[in-house]
Amino acid sequence: MKQRIRIVTLMLAGSLALSLCACAGSEAPANSAPQPQVERLALEQPQSETVQSGGYDLPSGNYVWNDTRENGYLRIHVNAEVTAPDIAPAAAGVTADGFTQAQITGLFNYLFADQKVTATVGQNVQTKDEIKVQLDKMKQALEDGTYADYGFTKEEYEQAIAEQEEAYRNAPVSNTSEQTASDGTLQTVNDGDGDYLALYARSESGSQLSVNSYPAGHASQLQSTVSFARNSAPEYGMLNAVRLREDEELPQRAQGKLTVSYADAKALADGLLEAAGVDSALLTAYLADDAQSGESDGVVRAAGQYAYVFQYERVLSGVSAAADVWEDNAAESRPWNYEEIEVTVDNEGIAALYWREPVTVTGEIEHSETLLTFPQAREIFETIAPIAYGAQTSSANPSLDRVEIDLSVSSVQLCLLRVWNGENADRSEKSGSLVPAWVFYGDVVDQVFWKDGTSYDAYYRQGMNGAGGSAFCKGLTIVFAVNAIDGSVIDPSVGY
Repeated sequence: MKQRIRIVTLMLAGSLALSLCACAGSEAPANSAPQPQVERLALEQPQSETVQSGGYDLPSGNYVWNDTRENGYLRIHVNAEVTAPDIAPAAAGVTADGFTQAQITGLFNYLFADQKVTATVGQNVQTKDEIKVQLDKMKQALEDGTYADYGFTKEEYEQAIAEQEEAYRNAPVSNTSEQTASDGTLQTVNDGDGDYLALYARSESGSQLSVNSYPAGHASQLQSTVSFARNSAPEYGMLNAVRLREDEELPQRAQGKLTVSYADAKALADGLLEAAGVDSALLTAYLADDAQSGESDGVVRAAGQYAYVFQYERVLSGVSAAADVWEDNAAESRPWNYEEIEVTVDNEGIAALYWREPVTVTGEIEHSETLLTFPQAREIFETIAPIAYGAQTSSANPSLDRVEIDLSVSSVQLCLLRVWNGENADRSEKSGSLVPAWVFYGDVVDQVFWKDGTSYDAYYRQGMNGAGGSAFCKGLTIVFAVNAIDGSVIDPSVGY
């Protein structure tokens, strides 16, 4: 079971004094390094050392810092642009209340302009035959041991099979849903856990828009999502993805194949979000391709087509709210993922959209008189990050030799970061606050080495708590975050 990472109390009063304490936690999985718990970090800073909003002592160039710890097993690389908003970030209450009809109507009209569209009426549920196909594959994976490739223990996978068998017993023999003309209006659905809004629309050309929008406090705790896939669009993946800037030339392999310009592609993506009434800011952009490695389905294919992948942050009250590409719905981790907006554009236009967990501002906006400067946040990062990540390079597993970690930071922002309401709050409802925070964006890459000389391939993972990922999940993740009001370290893997 993945353990949470927290940070111990750290008091800064003129000079930095650090004390760490060991914290109890559940036993680590047999095939991974244990994830230490790190208690919350608190900062007490003399008022004379803080500044009024707007004077954050930003560096004139990139923030650069390199360090190696844990006998070379932890390597930290920082070369980051540091930015802060023109207006002071202010805290506000938020909840996960799903999408508005106006947002969906805007997306629908932009994506399906001048097209006939039908939508599924009634629950489009899986039939027994459809579930049996999945169940047979899962049982085969259990038999041949390949379930471990997906990060499951045997006990976890057996439990997943048991749940799928229960779903098979309750599934209908046939699907009774119907198709009707649609203008993008969401319909109310009840799956036994309460009402939510949904739309499963398909254009005459075969493009599909799917919406699942859950109100705050919905018993299922499922995340609200919007996804769009253009008919016949290649399945673009992040295996070979590289970051792009507007003024850069495309890599040689994509030149002559991706002919739409960066500016024109971004204008399409920006227009989609504007149509939805969403104020947003570009976080980063990637070049993706349709290559397949064969890892998931055995199909190996070289890249033939390319696309831009634009990842956005929401802008609320003039300030960006931190986003994260990682998803983790494990109950012991964070069932409330950070908002993510990703638009894929190729030569034919918008190929895909994925938008999850939009936040709704519900509480009053509260301004703080003082916020941490960047040098203060940097000092906390350079002190705590090596400890938090360094502890993950060793393991109590007698078969494991070591874990090597490369922590890279490519961007630092003073922005808003969503946190749960209270460390011990009832997590049955997704409610919390947006707080000003210094967010360190980057990548974390792990490689596991066993004592028998074997090793896993290096893989991308979520920051802080060590949740695994893969090369398919490239994209900026929050590797570290410091509350700009009180200096506490916010662990994005648990949301506080």
